[in-house]
Amino acid sequence: MARIYVARLDIPPSIEAKIRTKHDLTGDEVRAAVVFRNDVQFREDDHEVYGVRLLASATTRQGRPILAVLYAVNAEEGIYRLGTAYAK
Repeated sequence: MARIYVARLDIPPSIEAKIRTKHDLTGDEVRAAVVFRNDVQFREDDHEVYGVRLLASATTRQGRPILAVLYAVNAEEGIYRLGTAYAK
């Protein structure tokens, strides 16, 4: 897999609400954990329903390990959209 970096993470309001209420995470926490970070581990996943996506294992500033599901908007520019995120 080629080197992956996330320069911008778009978080739709519905996803922000979902991760806040269901997983006790904020969009800002997730964004800070994956945008321009070198310590994120990425794994490509080809889901039969949702298609190709990236699974990003990261750690928040508070030290909580998370898994974020990212969809490429423009992978060459490092632009992704958050599908969901939860604490591991």
